[in-house]
Amino acid sequence: MDYPALLAILQQHANPERAVPMQAYMKHRFVYFGIGKPELARLCRPFFKDAAKQPVD
Repeated sequence: MDYPALLAILQQHANPERAVPMQAYMKHRFVYFGIGKPELARLCRPFFKDAAKQPVD
């Protein structure tokens, strides 16, 4: 999987205003991009689809 490309896509679609309450909900233990589940699934689908075809080490 091309992790740098996935990270770049997520950073492009980040919503800092939505990230604040998401981080507060998790007591600021994790950093969030502020991307909702439906959009996150849509953005990640091509990467995970290709990764599913790769052999497991």
